[in-house]
Amino acid sequence: GSSADVQMQNFFRKCVTPGAVINVGILGGSISQFGYGYQVTFIKQLAEMCPSAEVKLYNGARSSTPSMTLGYCAVTAMGGPSELDLFISEFTYNDGVKYTTDGAFSSLPYELMLRSVLTAFPYSPSVLTLHFWGLDFTHKTPQAALVKLARRYKVSALSIRDVIWPYYTAGRDPYGSKDKCTIDGRHPSLAVHQLTADLLQTHFVTRFLAW
Repeated sequence: GSSADVQMQNFFRKCVTPGAVINVGILGGSISQFGYGYQVTFIKQLAEMCPSAEVKLYNGARSSTPSMTLGYCAVTAMGGPSELDLFISEFTYNDGVKYTTDGAFSSLPYELMLRSVLTAFPYSPSVLTLHFWGLDFTHKTPQAALVKLARRYKVSALSIRDVIWPYYTAGRDPYGSKDKCTIDGRHPSLAVHQLTADLLQTHFVTRFLAW
């Protein structure tokens, strides 16, 4: 998103400033909470990208928790950072379960979470909304509604579901089966966590090189 790209410049400046501290925040469900998850690898990749700076992760992800619950206490949930440079939200799975009633999905809780994060700090972080699949590894998710919000607020969006689904439906490696995409039928496999970290890194490196 255009706003996210402008806000990303704070990160870029810190990346090339010796002694600077880059703060990365995450809110989401268990996908972003796992000790072996994409965020662990991504933070290591950022540290390699910005060797002169210190990269700190403020991870407020909670298992089975939707966006409204964490959005109300976003700063506290992430451990109380005084500022954020990058922020990742990952709620497609949990919000799809918690905020769908009689087939109708409400994106209002997600919007309130985004607004909370964008206004909670002295300057807005560069926001990336991250999207996986639905309950029990289904294609059906509220992704379209959440990406619509990302566009409205001019932040970035990355869909892991859309990256792997053509491979899955065609039965092609490396994501040609449910077992290869998930670790337990629901949560991403180690390979998909690695893919996620690599795509996040590519997203930021591409923009950094163009800066």
